[in-house]
Amino acid sequence: MILADASKTFTYPVGVLLEAVVEPEAWLTLAPREVFPQATLVGACSVRWSSLWPKAPHDVIDIDIDRDGATVLRFRWSTESPPDDRGVGKVRFRLNYIFGSELRGAVYQGRLHRRTDLH
Repeated sequence: MILADASKTFTYPVGVLLEAVVEPEAWLTLAPREVFPQATLVGACSVRWSSLWPKAPHDVIDIDIDRDGATVLRFRWSTESPPDDRGVGKVRFRLNYIFGSELRGAVYQGRLHRRTDLH
C-alpha cells in the first residue's frame, strides 16, 4: 500500500542526486529509532531504500530521478502494515524533510562522496 507519493525539484544533475540516494550515510541524519536504509539500484535512475524504521521492517521507499527541464526526485513510501493516521502523517513529514531539506542541503554544501560509476 502506497501511503506517500511526492516529488521534489532540484537544480542539480541527475547523477548527483542518484549518488546521494545510493549513499544516504553520507548525508542523512537519523532521528531516534531510525536506521540507515539499505539502498539498491533497481534501474538506471531508480533506487529502493529498505525501511528506516526497525519496527516496520517491510516498509520500502522507492525513489525515481528524472530530468524534465529541472531534475525531479519522486519518492513513494509503501508498507504492508500502515500505522494509524497520526503515524502516517509523521512518516510523510519525515520523508518530506529528508528529501526536501536534508538532501538538498547536503548536495548544496557538497557533503557527498564522488562515485564515478554513477556519472
